[in-house]
Amino acid sequence: MLKPGGVAVIVYWWRDTPLQWRLERLARMFAGRGGSNESDKLSAVGNTPSHFPHSLQWFETQDWPFRYQIEPFRVIGNTFMRSYVNDGWTGKLSLKGVFALQQIAPSYCGRYGQMPAIILRKDHSAVREAE
Repeated sequence: MLKPGGVAVIVYWWRDTPLQWRLERLARMFAGRGGSNESDKLSAVGNTPSHFPHSLQWFETQDWPFRYQIEPFRVIGNTFMRSYVNDGWTGKLSLKGVFALQQIAPSYCGRYGQMPAIILRKDHSAVREAE
């Protein structure tokens, strides 16, 4: 519940994230692992949450009684980090690149990255409607 004028932030986990999949393909090319196979997508059991999250498409088709905005929280998940981001300079450079992408295109990263921050806002006018 939110009071009128209140704000809440929910960190979620999208199912089937195309941005992480594209970044994985790019990382595989630079790491020399090849593979652009759809079955190589990072949706292995170790990367899948146990609660079966809904997709972005499902979320956007709901008739929510509140205003919301989607911002990036994390573009890539833990399995991607463990697989492709090392402790050396290349790992630091990779993370800087992901951070720059979030700064340049926050809406895109929130919608298509691994973990969005969904910001809910309750209008001040909600009090008047309830009375």
